[in-house]
Amino acid sequence: MVADALAGKIDLIITKSVSRFARNTVNSLSIIRKLKEHNTEVYFEQENIWTVDSKEELLITIMSSLAQEESRSIADRVQDMIKQRVSRVYHDKRHGDRSIMKNSSGHFTFLGQGVFLL
Repeated sequence: MVADALAGKIDLIITKSVSRFARNTVNSLSIIRKLKEHNTEVYFEQENIWTVDSKEELLITIMSSLAQEESRSIADRVQDMIKQRVSRVYHDKRHGDRSIMKNSSGHFTFLGQGVFLL
């Protein structure tokens, strides 16, 4: 879409929010500036921001920074959750109260009945 806008095929891009426009602040601002040079305006619905007004660039910078930090925080939480699940012992009451765990090769190992690792 940006390529089409730079080619003059699009003069307005409507985006749900700043966080959906680009992954980080630098990319967001550089794309917006390129689009402005080619007379393409961007409107962010959720924040009600139009890029035609140069005063809005500070607000876009702040919103992009917040979105970037939120994205990084979510990625960190997902990574932590994956690590916890991999290292966790699985206690399965459906199969006779057996405990199993995932070993380093990714396979499940039977620990025996009533065995728990902390």
